[in-house]
Amino acid sequence: MINKNEILQITPGKGFLFNGSLMEGYKVYNPYVEHNLFQRVLREICFKCPFLPHKIWFNKDIYKETPKYVIISDPLITVEYLQWVQSIFPGAQLNFLYGNMVGKAKHIFPSQVPKGWRIWTYDDYDSRKYGLRHFHENGYFKLYVKPKEPPVYDVLFVGKDKGRGEYLLQLEKKLNGMGLRTKFVIVADGKLSKRKAYYQKSMDYDDITTLIAKSRSVLNIALDNQQGITMRDLESLFFEVKLLTTNKNIVNTDIYFPNNVYIVDGLNIDDLPNFLDEKYVPRPQEVKDRHSYDHFIEVIIGSK
Repeated sequence: MINKNEILQITPGKGFLFNGSLMEGYKVYNPYVEHNLFQRVLREICFKCPFLPHKIWFNKDIYKETPKYVIISDPLITVEYLQWVQSIFPGAQLNFLYGNMVGKAKHIFPSQVPKGWRIWTYDDYDSRKYGLRHFHENGYFKLYVKPKEPPVYDVLFVGKDKGRGEYLLQLEKKLNGMGLRTKFVIVADGKLSKRKAYYQKSMDYDDITTLIAKSRSVLNIALDNQQGITMRDLESLFFEVKLLTTNKNIVNTDIYFPNNVYIVDGLNIDDLPNFLDEKYVPRPQEVKDRHSYDHFIEVIIGSK
């Protein structure tokens, strides 16, 4: 049994991971002190100038903690920040987690992570390519799950563009032409990204889970070479809705069951309506337990 008081999590933003960790009793902090977009832009400019002080942006609230384990998520984290945390907690087990594929987000590369940090990834491909520790059971927060409602949508996609926007538009058009009801929310990769006509406003995760609860399936368009289990896959598992995914490696995971998971191959989806009409078969409870956030933390801190 893990002692949550011994674990310090650091992750940017106030989204899925930050709020979920708080709800389930973990200590979690933002890495930087910034309260609005102007300060965020100012910090990023400051970080690009080596002669400007960077530590003024570091969140000093972590000084009051005495963790046995430190877990830091990858987005926006710098080498200097990792060195600073290491100097504060020299006796702690230090874990740096890639929640994104290497090179697909604003983060440092594995070769830049200071010695002394245990480097993890959720993705099989990145684990082999960069020699990283691999957590196979990505974790989901059970407190996010809402009761299912009568379905309003057949296929739901909510996510960042990440170069998938044009394909998503083509796929949605094909789905609508087949008489399927869709809800596609494509948002920009970042606040400073070039705007596209089909971009919509980002959504709070609470609103996204409301949509999932009233959908028959969730759609996951994997990035190039992506093989690991993602949040869309876990939403399918915990909400007990069907999963449509381009990740063929999903068949090698314990999430997979033929009635529940459909492999999307381009626009070759003519048999999708029949798949959606098949009954969803809930996975055993032990599968959900393996993909709970508590178990995920146990894997990270308990691995030698």
